[in-house]
Amino acid sequence: MREPTRLDRRTTWRRWRSPRRVLTSLALLAAIGHPAVRAGLAAPVLQYLNISGNTFTPAGDVTYSRQVIGCVNQMPQNVAFSAPVHLPQGAIVRSIRLQTYDDPASAATSTASLIVDDGKGNGGIALTVKSRANVAGFQANDSPVTPLTIDNKRNSYVVEWRKDFGANSNLLSLCGIRIAYRLP
Repeated sequence: MREPTRLDRRTTWRRWRSPRRVLTSLALLAAIGHPAVRAGLAAPVLQYLNISGNTFTPAGDVTYSRQVIGCVNQMPQNVAFSAPVHLPQGAIVRSIRLQTYDDPASAATSTASLIVDDGKGNGGIALTVKSRANVAGFQANDSPVTPLTIDNKRNSYVVEWRKDFGANSNLLSLCGIRIAYRLP
């Protein structure tokens, strides 16, 4: 057997440092409870579920418009548009982001809510976010961070959006909802 050369040693070191090996090493350190991992070096990563505005459906027979850019608009006020939310069991929802568009700027606002439904009438609104008035163009608004653990065995989850009463704008559009969550 020949003696390893300097090049062989360098190649071996590069192979050992590959991303797969580093992640495997972190997983092993986490399994034995290494203090560096417990301190948060391998903390769960925040993930996002994006729901396009044009996937929302109205509650009832209403006239509205779907746009090629993925938004919906020209709906009446206070009519709920909803979309189901499918997240993994045990996921922890941190917040929701409401993405809207209005042109020209108007005093119209809208509200998005993450609703928990247990099928027995005991559900309710878990998170709410409101759009700002008098903003022309695209805007994104986040709800306050309020952790909610997903329990698919007992509940179903829906995101609902509606234009608020008051000032109206036919061009106020729902472009999407982003749900920030992490796995347990």
